[in-house]
Amino acid sequence: MDRGRRPPASARARRCATLAATVLLCGIAALTACAPTEPAVGAPVDSADLEVAFLQQRSDAAERGGSIRVTNTGDEAVAVGAVHLDDPRFTEPATRPIDRVTVIPGGVAIDIAISLPPVRCAPADPAPASSITLAVGASAEALDQTLVVPLDDPLGVLAPLHARECRAERLAETARIAVTGFTAAPSGPGSLEITVLATGRGDAAVTQIDSTVLLSFADEGGRPLTHRALDLDLDAEGSTALVLPIVPARCDAHVIQEDKRGTIFTLEVHVDGTRGPVEIAAGEQMRGEILTWVSERCGLTHAG
Repeated sequence: MDRGRRPPASARARRCATLAATVLLCGIAALTACAPTEPAVGAPVDSADLEVAFLQQRSDAAERGGSIRVTNTGDEAVAVGAVHLDDPRFTEPATRPIDRVTVIPGGVAIDIAISLPPVRCAPADPAPASSITLAVGASAEALDQTLVVPLDDPLGVLAPLHARECRAERLAETARIAVTGFTAAPSGPGSLEITVLATGRGDAAVTQIDSTVLLSFADEGGRPLTHRALDLDLDAEGSTALVLPIVPARCDAHVIQEDKRGTIFTLEVHVDGTRGPVEIAAGEQMRGEILTWVSERCGLTHAG
């Protein structure tokens, strides 16, 4: 039986070499496909495309926080990592409470939350300039630039916040003032108790307490007041309990449900020869009791 002629040895050798080369090339291609690739890195971020400012909304103030608004006016997305607000009026930089990266598309503004540290009332020496520092890059994997810009506080928040908290610190040396009680009433005004404990160390006075967006202090006839006059001289040691009538300031359901500052009260005080506001707040449990009472008085919930 004729099984055909075998090719010459040289032809067989060439075929084997070709097959081996093909296998080798396929193996290299497979290895190349599996090999890790470097992350794509975009063009450097143009600092002129970013507008940076510190803001504090009403809801931020209740949590003693704020935000850094970063507006990307360019066309390409920008990633923002660590954020520092450096200001000599604080004991340390204000930073993001959560370590994360925010990607801001072109033409978009995003508010990045920060937490404010305690204020520094003694002057820092030397006092550095206030600034905001951002770690930025073309992507979350390439935060390779540091952007430092002068502090922009367009709403004028930080100066009065610093003055108010330092005034409260000085007042605390002369007197401790706290919201210590609340009594609900099914009709007519409820009552708020404020206790003032004067230490006898220093000279201060409290002249008025302001109503809030949620609660109004009331006169003898139960009519709401924008503020109630007080006449407290705190130059001698002693304790005073003030019981003040209050009524709901408004009954909008969304105002009550979204309340952040309705139980934070502003006192007008004189201390160390200066005059200005100091804030005191109801504790969290009392705040809940007050909100429940306001809801019931406004007919939004039913008592009992």
